[in-house]
Amino acid sequence: MTPNQLVDRIRRGDVDNAITDFLAATPEATLEMLAVNAMNWQMPDVAEAILRRLLRDDPENLGGQLTLAKVLYGARRFADALPHFEFTARHMPDDAWFQSGRLWGYSVLGRLDALRDAILEIKRQIPADRHVNWQHARQVENMPDITVRTLAARIAELRTRSVEERRTHTETTKVVTWTPRPRKAPLTDGIELFGWSSGLSEARAWFVVDDAHDIPATGRVQDGATLWSAPFIPSAGKHHRLRLYLEVDGQLFDGGEVTYNSPQRQPPSATTGSAAENGSTSLI
Repeated sequence: MTPNQLVDRIRRGDVDNAITDFLAATPEATLEMLAVNAMNWQMPDVAEAILRRLLRDDPENLGGQLTLAKVLYGARRFADALPHFEFTARHMPDDAWFQSGRLWGYSVLGRLDALRDAILEIKRQIPADRHVNWQHARQVENMPDITVRTLAARIAELRTRSVEERRTHTETTKVVTWTPRPRKAPLTDGIELFGWSSGLSEARAWFVVDDAHDIPATGRVQDGATLWSAPFIPSAGKHHRLRLYLEVDGQLFDGGEVTYNSPQRQPPSATTGSAAENGSTSLI
C-alpha cells in the first residue's frame, strides 16, 4: 500500500481501515511519522485524521495533542482546537502560545466566565516578558464563515441583553438625584440641590448630605414628573455626598448618590494704582 493510496482512502472517509492497512503493510511506520509527513506535504485534513486516530489510541499523547491543536488553529477552527489547547496548557502552563489558543476557544464559544478565569490564571503562570494574544477581531477576516457567524450571533445576543437590562432599569427607576448647580442671582449664595421623580408628587422628599444632614425638598410638577429642589450652602473645599429620598405610604425611594466638590474660597485682594499728586494712593 503506497502513501498516495493511504491519502486517497482517508479522503474518501475510510480512515481507520486505511491507517490500519498501511501500518500493517509498513511495520516501520508510526502514526506520529505519518502525521508529520502529512503536515510537511501540506495536507492538514489528512494530518488531522491521523492525529485523531493517534489520540483515540493514546489520549495522553502530549505530542499528538500539541500537533492537533496547531493543525486546527491553523485552520481557524478555534472551538475545535480548544480541548487540545486545554490539554497542552495543563501540561505546559507557562507556554504563552498554547494559553493564547485556549483563550481564543473560550472567546469564540462565548464562554466569557471561563475566559475571565483563564486570563486571571494565566497572569500568574506566564513569565513576565511573555504575552498572550487572543483578540479575535484582529484575524476575523481570515476566519471561516461559520466562526464569523457564531461570533456575530454572540455579540448580537450580548448587545440585546445589555439593551434590555438598561431598559428594565430605566422603567423601574422612579427617583433620581441630579448633580447640583450654583444658585441664580439674586440668590448667589450656595448651590441648588436637584432631583427627579416619576410621579410621586405627594411624597415627602428630602436631601441627605454626607449621611448626616437632612434638607427638606420642594417639588414642582411638570409633564407627569416632579422636580425636587432645595438650597444648600456647601463647606469650602469639601467633597460632599448628596442623595434624594422620597417617602410615600411608608415606602422609601432612593435616588442614588451624587457628589459635589466645593471650590476653595479665594481670599479678597485689592490692586493699587499710581500715587496721586497729593500723595494718596488710588484703587483701580
